[in-house]
Amino acid sequence: MKPILCLFLWLCLLPASRLPAQQTKSGSLPTDPVGAQTILTRAQAVQFALDHSPLLGAARERIAGALGNLQSAKAFPPAEVNIGPSFGGDLGAVPLVSQTLEISGRRGARTGVARGELTSTQREGDTTRLDVIREVSRAYYDLAQTQQTLTLFTEVAEIVRRTRDSVKLQVEKGMLPAQDLIKAETELARAEADTARAQSDVTIRGIALNTAMGRDAEPALTSS
Repeated sequence: MKPILCLFLWLCLLPASRLPAQQTKSGSLPTDPVGAQTILTRAQAVQFALDHSPLLGAARERIAGALGNLQSAKAFPPAEVNIGPSFGGDLGAVPLVSQTLEISGRRGARTGVARGELTSTQREGDTTRLDVIREVSRAYYDLAQTQQTLTLFTEVAEIVRRTRDSVKLQVEKGMLPAQDLIKAETELARAEADTARAQSDVTIRGIALNTAMGRDAEPALTSS
């Protein structure tokens, strides 16, 4: 029982990045009252990725496999039971149990190789975890920046639109020449084009963040 108890304690002490993923409340994301978009903080985005990233899921499976290989390498070969001849003329047969003993340090060498593979796999899992955190953080801040740009361009477009409306009214009353309205229309078209490009960037950045988090491309995301 001691090896089993030690293995249980060792699994309990493993960091979260080296254990199989579990469904937790952190897997759900808060939604805004309208329900059209998902609003989240960077910490929530990172935690969701740690719980649902397929890359981390594959890393956990490799660690579990390497751990199983280590336990197999430590185990002694199974005992063999053979049916031998009877003694003293009695009917029946006598079962003979034999145990293979490995010599020349083969079991220790095999265990060392398996332990090295486990350590290497755990380090790869830690590297993958850091990569996921970095990619999610980068995608999150890219989305936040493009959202700020969209807000700015939207406000500018609204100001230009009001200016155009004012110029149009004054041109209709004969207070300004017609070319002023043409200039105002041109500025409004430019502002609306900038807004459309910013909206497209927000959509692209939202898809990138969803992908980094291990989510579907939709629904859209909004940084808090």
